[in-house]
Amino acid sequence: GLALQVRALLARAAAHAEAQTRIQRLQGRLDDWEHEERVRDQLVHMLVHDLKNPITAVMGLLEIVEDDSRVPADLRELLKIARDETGHLLHLSVNMLDVRKMQAGKMRLRPELVFSPMFGEVIAQARGDVGSGLRDRLMDVQVAPGLSPTRADPEILRRVLANLISNAMKHTSTGGAIRIRVGQQDGQTHISVADDGEGIPEEDIPNLFAAFEQSRLTLHGRFDTGMGLAFCKLAVEEHGGRIWVESGRGVGTTFTLTLPLAADSEEEDDFVELLS
Repeated sequence: GLALQVRALLARAAAHAEAQTRIQRLQGRLDDWEHEERVRDQLVHMLVHDLKNPITAVMGLLEIVEDDSRVPADLRELLKIARDETGHLLHLSVNMLDVRKMQAGKMRLRPELVFSPMFGEVIAQARGDVGSGLRDRLMDVQVAPGLSPTRADPEILRRVLANLISNAMKHTSTGGAIRIRVGQQDGQTHISVADDGEGIPEEDIPNLFAAFEQSRLTLHGRFDTGMGLAFCKLAVEEHGGRIWVESGRGVGTTFTLTLPLAADSEEEDDFVELLS
């Protein structure tokens, strides 16, 4: 009986030792993975910050040369394309950093009360961010007057809209129409960005908002990583809203997002702050 007990205890001790070894091995792997994630985040951060300044400088120089009256018309067109592509590169790098931040829960919103006029300002800024390519598109913007205040981070909202407008531009040809509407229904603010472009294949829609899974070639032969739409989804959901898409081949595409309205107490606090 004693021998059996000793054997059982030895077997239990061996199993415990093996379990401890496996736990240590798994902990080591987890530490390695966390280290790799930190290094990857630092590399992405360094890469984007190191890229932003030279890209912005190149865009500025191209704009100066493009506006020079001595440049022939055919070269001016090439300069315009170069500037648009440089802007696309800047958008890609910034979105890459923001998607990583949001996935890690490190991007903090700075929400404030947004009224009808501010929506117009944010849309105008977003259009400016997209750049000169919009000159060839028919833009129609309508913001409903007298909207109830919306709780949102204007800077993040500007970036979301810039991505949606840029996406519409990429999937429409010269002379294409882009329509932006801001209104309210069901206790929420609805913002839609619609185009009359090529439309999205039905099989692509489920993965549309996942970074690196949007394997579509745009009308202009540019591969689209989907990074911008991934940022839009994360940013809108961080606000407590949602975003979806409706599309038909050859008919066009409409992206719609919702944002929560400000609570009555927040409106009162904001009013008191304005008076003080």
